[in-house]
Amino acid sequence: MLKTLRQDQMWLVTQPDHAQVSGYLAAHWGNDDFARPGYFASSPDSERLRAETVFGITEHDNGWWEWEATPELADVDGFPSGLSDVLKNQQEGMNRWRLGVRRFSSNHAYASLLISSHAYWLYAAKIQADTDPAFAHPLFWRGAADKLLPGNLDEVRAFVAEIKGLQDDWIEEIRKDPARTYWVDEEHLYPNVRLLQLADGLSLSLCSALIPPRTGDAKGLGNDQFDLLEVPLVKIGRTEFRSHLNPSVTGGSFATHTHSTRTLYRLWYVLASLTCQQKTHPSFRPGGRHRPHN
Repeated sequence: MLKTLRQDQMWLVTQPDHAQVSGYLAAHWGNDDFARPGYFASSPDSERLRAETVFGITEHDNGWWEWEATPELADVDGFPSGLSDVLKNQQEGMNRWRLGVRRFSSNHAYASLLISSHAYWLYAAKIQADTDPAFAHPLFWRGAADKLLPGNLDEVRAFVAEIKGLQDDWIEEIRKDPARTYWVDEEHLYPNVRLLQLADGLSLSLCSALIPPRTGDAKGLGNDQFDLLEVPLVKIGRTEFRSHLNPSVTGGSFATHTHSTRTLYRLWYVLASLTCQQKTHPSFRPGGRHRPHN
C-alpha cells in the first residue's frame, strides 16, 4: 500500500492500482524522440511486442494482489501499513515476487521476463557495488537502496540467483518461437526493462512520496522535482540510452525544459487520483548519461 500524508489527509493507493497507472504511461509513451514500447528496434511485429510490454508493465505489481485484499493494519492509525513498513519483512517481500513473476508465465512469458527483471534490478542494487546505472530504479537515483529494502544480504544473493534462473528459462522458451525470438535481443529487451522502471518511478511520483526529490523532503502526489535517468530513445535506427542536463536540439538530441511533475503529467495525476482512496487522517545497459525530469 502506498500511503501518503498530505496536510490533514491520507492518500492510500494499492500497489496494483499504482501499477495500472504505470501501464497508462507506457501505453501512451512515444513521440519523435522517444520510441513506443515494441519499437525501440526494427521487428516484424512491433505491435504484438508493444502489447506484451505494456501488459507486463501494467501487471508488474500483481504479486501484491493477495496482500492488498487483506492488508495488515498499522497500530499507529488503524489504516493499512505503508510500503516501507511492509518491506521490513524481506522473505515475505521476496515471496510476493515469486508469486508475481510466475502468475502469467504460461501465456505471457515475455511479460514475466520483464516483471522478473524489475525485481532483479531492485534487489541487485543491494548487492552489486557497481550496478549498471542504465538499470538503476528512480527510487535509487540518489542512492539508499538499503532504506527501502532492508534485510539479509545472503538471502538477497540467493533470491537474485533464483530470479536469474527463471529468466534463463523464459528466454529459452521465447527463443524457440520464431515469431518472438527477437524479443529477447538486447536491443529490444533492455529498453523495455528500462521503460518499466521509468514508468514505475513516474507512477510512484504521482501516487506516493517515495521518489527522492532534488532538494528537501518529498511532498509526493506529483509535487516533486527529480531527475529521470537513462531514458531510452531511438536514433539512427538503433536504441540509445541518452540524457543530458542541458541538451540543445541539435544532432538528434532533445530539449530539457523546467516544469513541475504536476504540469508535465497533469493527465497522469488525474488518472492516479482515480485509483486513490482518500481518507481523512486523525491528527519512483547500455551506458549513457541522464535526462533530468522536472
